[in-house]
Formats: sequence, structure tokens, C-alpha cells
Amino acid sequence: MITKKRGQTDVIVTVILVLIALAAVGLIGYFIMNQVRGGTSQAQSKADCLKLDFQVIRAVDKESYINIQRNDDASIKIDKLTIVADSASFNASSAAPNSTQLAVPIKIQKETGANNLAAGTKVVLNAMLPDGTVCSGIAEKTVTAI
Repeated sequence: MITKKRGQTDVIVTVILVLIALAAVGLIGYFIMNQVRGGTSQAQSKADCLKLDFQVIRAVDKESYINIQRNDDASIKIDKLTIVADSASFNASSAAPNSTQLAVPIKIQKETGANNLAAGTKVVLNAMLPDGTVCSGIAEKTVTAI
């Protein structure tokens, strides 16, 4: 009789260990799938950055705007444009960042100091997508003197 109970205990312990192992595999799988899903959305945003095609048409010193042209089909929406010139960041306001209109003027606003660009300054255009992804260096040009 004692032998039969000992056999039942071994079976119960084995079943409990199998259930714990299955639960652990399920939890690990759940976390891995969440990471993979998050990674694919980030990869899509980075792919969208590569598809953006902007060109700085005009960047002249002593002016507080530059002209840009968007050459892609504008299917990728942009929330915000920023301009970096000599490590100083400028906020760029445009009425139509999602437009393919030619030579859209973008007013630049620096947080402190003068808004005008200096000749010889390299201007780099960055875009922020609706999901918060920043697309750096989508267009650049050196400011010319007038």
C-alpha cells in the first residue's frame, strides 16, 4: 500500500513540474512577441525616414527663412521640421510640411539670439514623424552670402 502512494506522489510532482515549465515557456513567449512587435514598428518608422526626399532650395545669410522642396509623394506624414545650423537648433514652422509644393518657405526661430543664418553655415533639415521618430539629416545645404 505504501508503494502505491509513493508512485502517486511522483506522478503529481511530475505533472506540477510540467505545468510550471509550460507556464514559464508561455510567459517568455509573450514577452518575446511583444518585443518583436515593437521592433517591427520602429523598423517601419526608420524605413519611412529613408523614403523622405527633401531638398533645401535656398538658404541665404541675413534671412530668417529657408526654402525647401519635397520630392517624394508626401504619403509619409510629418509632425514637425527642425533645422540644425552649426550645432544650434532652430524651430522650423511651415504651413505645409506634408506638401509637395515647390520651394516652401520655412521660417526659422532660434530660442535665443538672432534668427538669421550666417554665410558658410551648414544647414541640416530634420523631420519628426507622428510616432515620435526623428529622421535626421533628410536634407542639407551650406548658406550662401547675398
